[in-house]
Amino acid sequence: MSPDEHIVVDELVCEGAAVCEMLAPTIFQVGDDDVVSVRRQPDDDVTRAEAAEAVDRCPKQALRLMQVV
Repeated sequence: MSPDEHIVVDELVCEGAAVCEMLAPTIFQVGDDDVVSVRRQPDDDVTRAEAAEAVDRCPKQALRLMQVV
């Protein structure tokens, strides 16, 4: 994940498995509706690495990295 990317959640696909929240709890939070939200965008190398792993390991592929324009 690069500094010019941000995380987007497909709320229609997310089932709230919470893999992302377990891998990067400062970035992701699963709500009472079992849908993840992005608490904050990654802003350093450590949180970018955690976020990238969470995107890769999402069982429903509900997370995407998008280029910031």
